[in-house]
Amino acid sequence: MNRLKLVLSAFVIACIAGVASAQEAPAKAYDGPAKAQPMKAVQAPTTYGAGSSFYRMGGAEFTPLDIPGVDDYSDTYYTVSGATFRRHATIADAYFIGTPHLPSGAKVLTVNVHDCVNTAGTVYGDVSACNNYGNFCTVLAPIVTTAGCGYDVVDVSAAGYVVDNSPAGNLLVIRIATANTDGSDSFAGVTIEYQLQVSPAPLVATFPDVPTSDFGFQFVEALVASGITGGCGSGLYCPDSPVTRRQMAIFIAKALGLHFQ
Repeated sequence: MNRLKLVLSAFVIACIAGVASAQEAPAKAYDGPAKAQPMKAVQAPTTYGAGSSFYRMGGAEFTPLDIPGVDDYSDTYYTVSGATFRRHATIADAYFIGTPHLPSGAKVLTVNVHDCVNTAGTVYGDVSACNNYGNFCTVLAPIVTTAGCGYDVVDVSAAGYVVDNSPAGNLLVIRIATANTDGSDSFAGVTIEYQLQVSPAPLVATFPDVPTSDFGFQFVEALVASGITGGCGSGLYCPDSPVTRRQMAIFIAKALGLHFQ
């Protein structure tokens, strides 16, 4: 009997909680059919270090662009059911702007926009490259979206954009707008696909035993320029000599910038 009472009590509490949740939950954002994702899916590298790297930038990191006379036209859409967090504008066609943080030398390949789109194209924008103070921007690729929920791939690989975080370097800017203001158009952020690169080699070799024709020339020069190696002595690199555990420790610690307090 006591067990039956416990079961009935739990059932009543669950019903009350369900009614309360239904009363408190706001109107649900658009969660239409899932997008038919393109074949450009994340692919595991065939060899270590040969694949792409990915950087996720959430919708909360995008800032609404200011419109004179308008205080706040942005919104974060939240629903109790499913805990949905996406951004949309409360003024039609208002932009959100994001400036991702990527490592210097990274070549940007794609920008994947995570969105829920009511009608194809009603979430839109562009990926641009600007100068170091955010001016003279050049559009690398437009953001074109398809209907449904999922992600849309923006291929910018043809632009050959390489990140330069130096004081005089460039600025990657992503703009996203939502045409509808009722939450039927929204986005949750972007995932940026990029590849790390080794700097181009100089025209003159540092070590005579690693000439410019050597297949490892570019990589040896990168280690020299980074202060990771100074060669084996007498102005040579000794490219075919074995590496001791001591030398390996020096290479790795310098490359990673390891330190202790």
